[in-house]
Amino acid sequence: MADTSRTRAALLTLLANNSTGAISEQDLRDMLVSIMGDYGSVFCEEASTAQSSLSATPAKLTCFDEDGPANGITPAHGSDQLTIGTTSVYEVGFNGTFTGSASATFDFHFYVDGVKANKGGVEHEFTAAVEKASIAVTAILSLTAAEVLTVYVNADASSKSVTFTQAQLYARRIA
Repeated sequence: MADTSRTRAALLTLLANNSTGAISEQDLRDMLVSIMGDYGSVFCEEASTAQSSLSATPAKLTCFDEDGPANGITPAHGSDQLTIGTTSVYEVGFNGTFTGSASATFDFHFYVDGVKANKGGVEHEFTAAVEKASIAVTAILSLTAAEVLTVYVNADASSKSVTFTQAQLYARRIA
C-alpha cells in the first residue's frame, strides 16, 4: 500500500489511542510521510527566453525550465505548474529576477485551477529598458488535492514582454 500524507486532524484521529494495539505499521508510515511534509517547486536559472505579447489580460507565466525537489506535490516545468497532492493549508511563494519592457508595469498573482487566488501578488514598474528587477511574494492558501498552482502576469498596456533570468514557484504544506 502506498504511504499517504495526511492532515494534522486525520493524524490525531488515527493515532489518538493505541490501547488496543490498533495502530498499524501503515499508520506509522503515513505519520512519517505526513510529518516530513509535502513540498514541490519549479524554477529557472540563467534563463533568457522572453515572454512577449503581454497585455492587461493575465497570461500564465512560462519561464520555468526545471522541476525542483518534491514530495507529495507534482512539479511540472513543461506546463509551468505545481499539482497539489493533499488537501490542506500551504505556504506558496514566487520569486524571481527579470527585465521588462520600458515604461510598463507588470502584475504577478497566484492562480489555482486557472482562477486568481486573490491572496498574494506583486507588481513592478519599469521606467527604463535596461532595468532588472527582483520580486518575491508569499501567501497562505487552502488548497485541495489535484488543484493546480500557477503564476499569471499581466501588463498595463499591450505588446509588453518580460524575460526572467531566475525564478522559482514553490508550495509547502504547513497544516
